Amino acid sequence: ESSCEAFGTPGPRMRIALLLLLALAVVVTVKLAGIVLATALFVLPGAIALRVSDRLAPGMVVRVLVGLLGVLGGLVASFELNRQGGPMIVLALIAMYAVAALAGLVRTNAPARA
Repeated sequence: ESSCEAFGTPGPRMRIALLLLLALAVVVTVKLAGIVLATALFVLPGAIALRVSDRLAPGMVVRVLVGLLGVLGGLVASFELNRQGGPMIVLALIAMYAVAALAGLVRTNAPARA
């Protein structure tokens, strides 16, 4: 809300609008795809972006790209392995999170350069 004031928009109205849009997205996604896939699509791209980016704008771009890559990768794997699409999308997103977590560990434990 504080950044809304900086941009000259009403903070409480924007918060309510964002929450309504989020609720609508959750309801529609759960009805279309199921609870596990909906939860994975809402949580995992954001978790991956938090591991990869420290800033808001690049993090939002990473979230969108990770979500798209996870869905596309899961659908391709589903087609190639002759499996259901939903679980394969979730597995693709989990694999992407594991890679991001491992990359974060490697980056954290890397020796400092002089």
